[in-house]
Amino acid sequence: MSERKRRDYAKIHAEKFKENFDSSNSRSYKDERFWVLTRDDSGTGSAVIRFLPNKNEKDLPFKPMFKHSMDINGKKFIDRCPTTIGKDCPICDWNKTQEKDFIMKNTTYRKKSWICNILVISDPKNRENEGKVFLFEFGKQIFDILKEAIQPEDKTEEPLFYYCPDGGANFKIKVKKDGQFPTWTRSSFATPAPIDEDLETLNIDDEYWLNAIYNLDDVISENSYKEYAELKTKFNKFLATIDMNGLSETNEMEKTQKESSESYSRMKQTAETKVEEKKESAKKETKIESKETNKKLKNYFEEISDED
Repeated sequence: MSERKRRDYAKIHAEKFKENFDSSNSRSYKDERFWVLTRDDSGTGSAVIRFLPNKNEKDLPFKPMFKHSMDINGKKFIDRCPTTIGKDCPICDWNKTQEKDFIMKNTTYRKKSWICNILVISDPKNRENEGKVFLFEFGKQIFDILKEAIQPEDKTEEPLFYYCPDGGANFKIKVKKDGQFPTWTRSSFATPAPIDEDLETLNIDDEYWLNAIYNLDDVISENSYKEYAELKTKFNKFLATIDMNGLSETNEMEKTQKESSESYSRMKQTAETKVEEKKESAKKETKIESKETNKKLKNYFEEISDED
């Protein structure tokens, strides 16, 4: 019988099983509706986009949202925070029981961002994105730039309603690594101009982007958020897979406080047995101390009166 070369399924599936069985794996579902700026190894990236209006023209062109994105001891967790839609969040509730230093160090707090519609004008790292409408999620640095455009501090400047197809402007988005974190502050608007020239260059028309833009209320809808119990279960599974050194320190602190409290109670009980023996002496001392305290208070208020 001739030998057949069979597939080595151990090699083929080893990593896939690891990814699927490891509940703390950072891999998550990629929402193809969202555009993400590609960065090089140094954390630098750039592109040109055009902000677009909301599908519902009466609504603002962006919507705020909250999420939890954390990295504890090399394990990552990410999910939407239900407080975005006015519901309770088990992770926010859990944070209330933790030390502030632990929360800040491990970024377990909720993070605010905004989403909007964009048209990608130029994406050097991903040319296939050009001429397409995407959702875009951005943080406070970019939000501050957008706010300054519409509400300029210099009152002599005209507001720039950047998402308008006629009076808006392209946005040169730039990111670079500043220490441990990325910075987007070098991003800026180009000179205001109608969108028509870009549409012609990209070989698309108004009908395309008007049909392609999203209703942001639908994107941030109730059914896109986990129920409290489901999210709590997911988060508890995440916590169970990591070495919670930070929590251990917190628990050790609580243990120490408890032991100190118990020790204090014992000392107090012992001391109370001797109180009766010293009552008379304590009374005399109290009279002296009380006299001195009253004198200090009198002098203090006299000094306050003199200042008045």
